[in-house]
Amino acid sequence: MKFRNAVAKYGSGAALLLPVAAFAQSGGSTIDTTAVVTGITNMGTALATVGAALIGVAALAVGYKWIKGMLFG
Repeated sequence: MKFRNAVAKYGSGAALLLPVAAFAQSGGSTIDTTAVVTGITNMGTALATVGAALIGVAALAVGYKWIKGMLFG
C-alpha cells in the first residue's frame, strides 16, 4: 500500500533516469569545463581584490582614529 502511494506521488522514477539516458545517447562525449575553471580562477582574483580593499579601508580607519587620538586625546 505504501509503495503504491509513493508511485502515485512521485512517479515511477523514470523521470530521474532521463538525464542519464540523454547522456548515454550522446555517446558519452566529454564535458567542456574550461569555462568553469576560468570562472573559478577569476573568482579567486576578485576575492583577493575585495580582501585587499577591505584591509585598506580598515587600515585607513585605524590610522584616522590614531591620528585623531594623538591630536585631540
